[in-house]
Amino acid sequence: QPLRLSDGSPAVFPADPRRWGLADDAAENVSARRRDSAVFDLPKDRRVAIFAPGLHYWADGSWQETDAEFQAVSGEPGAHMLRGNPRLTVRGSSIEAVDIATGYGIHWLLPGALTVRGRMARYQHDGLAWTYTATLSGVKLETVIAAPRGQRSYRFRYELVGDRAELTL
Repeated sequence: QPLRLSDGSPAVFPADPRRWGLADDAAENVSARRRDSAVFDLPKDRRVAIFAPGLHYWADGSWQETDAEFQAVSGEPGAHMLRGNPRLTVRGSSIEAVDIATGYGIHWLLPGALTVRGRMARYQHDGLAWTYTATLSGVKLETVIAAPRGQRSYRFRYELVGDRAELTL
């Protein structure tokens, strides 16, 4: 959830212009934010627009900046969150993806603890390194099978989040 001001409205922070190779004196015009764009005001009445998929997500009536990578969750040792839509949260041996508008999502229960780095969360199981990677539309799971292993089945335990009775693909 976005940080809140004392009146309850969401706090909207300008983006760091250095993230885009701009000088420190560039200032984001947060009222011009859109999902896939940011506008920075420069000295001498100049502007520059940055276009990239999923720069922002809509929450509580304003565009919030999407996290570039997982961030530690304050007060929850070992928990990490990537704010965006969907919101991704890693806690111990589980990862959760939830649509912030509906509250619906999926919570995977994993057989090993996750380690987090950047936009990825990894765990080891059955001799394989499994990697969850945050994408613009959710999360992607992958592994590399470097040698033949014969016929195998891999199961992934999950729970639905929100008021959902079944998973539909």
